[in-house]
Amino acid sequence: MKRYFQIKGDRLVKPTPDFVRDPAEVLRCFRICGLLGARGGEDVLRLCRQLLPQAYGTPCRGDWAEWAGWAAESAVPSAGLRFLKECGWLAVYPELLALDGLGQNPEWHPEGDVLVHTAAACDALAAAVPAGPGRVVPMLAVLCHDMGKALTTVQRDGRTVSPGHAEAGAAQAATFLRAINAPAHIAGQVVPLVREHMVHLQPLDLAAVARVARRLGQASMADLALVMAADAAGSGRSEAPGLALMMELNEENTNQRKRGRHGDIQKRQAVPEGIDRGDIGAAHNQPQACAQGRARGDDRGQRGLPAVQQDAAEAVPGVRAGVRPGGAVGGRMAAGFQQHVHAGRLPGVCEGLRPAAACVAQGVLG
Repeated sequence: MKRYFQIKGDRLVKPTPDFVRDPAEVLRCFRICGLLGARGGEDVLRLCRQLLPQAYGTPCRGDWAEWAGWAAESAVPSAGLRFLKECGWLAVYPELLALDGLGQNPEWHPEGDVLVHTAAACDALAAAVPAGPGRVVPMLAVLCHDMGKALTTVQRDGRTVSPGHAEAGAAQAATFLRAINAPAHIAGQVVPLVREHMVHLQPLDLAAVARVARRLGQASMADLALVMAADAAGSGRSEAPGLALMMELNEENTNQRKRGRHGDIQKRQAVPEGIDRGDIGAAHNQPQACAQGRARGDDRGQRGLPAVQQDAAEAVPGVRAGVRPGGAVGGRMAAGFQQHVHAGRLPGVCEGLRPAAACVAQGVLG
């Protein structure tokens, strides 16, 4: 795709006259700033401001490809948000604009206002999760996670609080995702992640965590853990309180479901002592099996299995027809879960996240 500007070092500069003919060029600048950690030069910023009146109600406002690229590929997502702020395009997205300058309790958020915190959390996620399509959902959830604070922040006993901001943020996130033309399957994961991002601070047990997993619907507990960890890192905390416990309980729930399924299989396969399974198959299928055997000119019917099942049994040595694998599959699933943990995607994810102070020190929306 042709660009109407140049990249010199960490600056986007020298826009061509065609720059102002395409308002979507602003979002291309936004994505590239996030990708490279760059900033807009004054000439580029000036033309972006000129294009601002054309943004409202135009397709470029909802250029999903640019937002998806920002979420999937950014090395420094906050640089993209900084670009939108400096060129005035935050105003195109009221749910983001409302976060700029919105105060927070310094005890929990020493990094600054909600937009600064959001930018730092996005950078933390980018540092912990490799670039790629799998990062789109958690990145957008982190971007939207505190949008509800614009509706719920109040002063109470001299303290800034935002009760119910996670629930309120779900509706704000849905509105924002529609504005950027996010596909339904993306919004269907991001919105519940925003709504549930504070549950680790509540009392948790196996039943409570199972309810959380059900409420997530299409979203995953792994992505919820990433959002929680990035939220904590965006405030300079090394870990999210209660997150490790939540994921341990989720693993236990998963193991219980696996054991339950395995138990059901064992019950279905149970055979009275002293009776061979082949005898049961022969007794149940004898008329049909014998007819099939005679029709094929072989003796399969006499062996107690329909011909198709017998073919399957013979095709895979050591596998008995009709018997589903249990322990080996469960073991591979458990091993896969542990690989995610060791890769830093679950309880230990905070260790790979950059503290917010570093982000702020680098000029993130500060």
